[in-house]
Amino acid sequence: MIGIRRAIFVTGLLALAALSSPAWSIDEAGVKALAANSVLQLPPTADGPSKLTVKTVATFTTGSNVWYMVTGSDEGSDEVLFLDFSGSAAQADLVVKDVTMADLKVKGARQLENIEAQGKGRLSFAGRDYIYEDSDEAVYFDGKDRDEVSYYEFSNPKDETDGLLIVQWDETDIDGFLTKSIDVKAIKLL
Repeated sequence: MIGIRRAIFVTGLLALAALSSPAWSIDEAGVKALAANSVLQLPPTADGPSKLTVKTVATFTTGSNVWYMVTGSDEGSDEVLFLDFSGSAAQADLVVKDVTMADLKVKGARQLENIEAQGKGRLSFAGRDYIYEDSDEAVYFDGKDRDEVSYYEFSNPKDETDGLLIVQWDETDIDGFLTKSIDVKAIKLL
C-alpha cells in the first residue's frame, strides 16, 4: 500500500510540475494547433520582438513539404514568423523588415524569373548582398483561400542567419521579407 501511495504522490508531483511549467517548445503539431491570441515567446534578437500574439497561421505547400507563415503582433507592431519542419532540421525565420521591390531594385517578376532560370543571381539591400539559393512554386492556404505563388530565397554569404524571402502572388503583387534565422527549439508556447 505504501508503494501505491508513493506512486500516486510522485505522479501527482510530475503532473503539477507539468502544469506549472511556464512554456512549451513549439513543434509542428503545436503550430497546427495555434489559434488566434496564442502567444509565442521568441528568443532574443537585436532586430525582432520578444513575443508574438498570433493572428493567423497560413501554409505554403510544395509537393509533400509544408511550411507555415504565422502572423501576429507585438506591442501593436505587426510581425511575421516562417516555420519549416520539413527538412532534417526545423527552421524558423523571423521577418525583421518588409522590403519592396524598389528597395531591392527589382523591376518585376521577369527579373526574378531570369534569376531562377539562370540558377544564380544577387540582390542587394542596405549595403548587404543576398545570393540566390532556391525558388519553387507553392500553394498558399490561409484557411479560406488557396493561391498559387512563387517564392525565391536568397542568403547573405557573410551571415548565414540573414536572409531574404520574396513571395510573388501574381505578376504585379510581390512581397519581400528580410529575415533572421532563430532557434526553433527556443520558441515557446506560453
